[in-house]
Amino acid sequence: SDNPKKMGVIQYLNLVFSSPQLMQIILILISFQIAYLFNLDYKKHNFIWYCVSPNSYVRTYYTKLFAIVLSLFANLLSAFLLVLAFVFLKNGLGVFNYPIATSSKNTEVSLIATNDFVVKTIFFFILFLVFLALLSLVFSILTSNLILNLSVLIIPLVIGQYDVLNTLLNENLKPYILLSYLDMPHILLGGDIMRPLRNPLLTYQNGILITLLTILVLVIISLTILLCPSQKLIAKKTRT
Repeated sequence: SDNPKKMGVIQYLNLVFSSPQLMQIILILISFQIAYLFNLDYKKHNFIWYCVSPNSYVRTYYTKLFAIVLSLFANLLSAFLLVLAFVFLKNGLGVFNYPIATSSKNTEVSLIATNDFVVKTIFFFILFLVFLALLSLVFSILTSNLILNLSVLIIPLVIGQYDVLNTLLNENLKPYILLSYLDMPHILLGGDIMRPLRNPLLTYQNGILITLLTILVLVIISLTILLCPSQKLIAKKTRT
């Protein structure tokens, strides 16, 4: 059913993750939480403890990263389970294998089961959250400015919207930019008449690959910062 009041759990999840405006709001709220949690080090003067701790900076920061990511997932899971429990009691699980029409190159039409569509979308969403957390980690090491850290997370979410991205990026560059895949459900569907996918390289597989590569780059950058100039960097922060 297209009526949200009659949708089962799986159809409701499909509706939520297929709404770019709703997902943008969710990601912005998550960005606030990520930036705030990473910035707590400056408010609580934890850098003094870091200097005398026997643990390496890499272990300290990555333990914090994992804790923040786990807390994000726990909060999101709790919120979704609460809503989905109500949906389940009202409308049941829904039809998992309900077909969704997708197109390739705006011509070839194929079908994908709703549960497959939702799982793929959620998997990309999880990877993107890891990307946001790593990005915030890098900037939290370099600066104590909460507004700057928050801006670095939120601005890409705004730029990544379809209409904005089209005015900023050449079509040939899009497949290599992570923000091009921000509306992953739209890419899984193969675009539509109003928002066609003009580059055939914009695919789910490429989106996952680009996201993983971006995460890897951020890991390398963060490790480089923590392993090389970290002692001077942290020592300086204890005096600020």
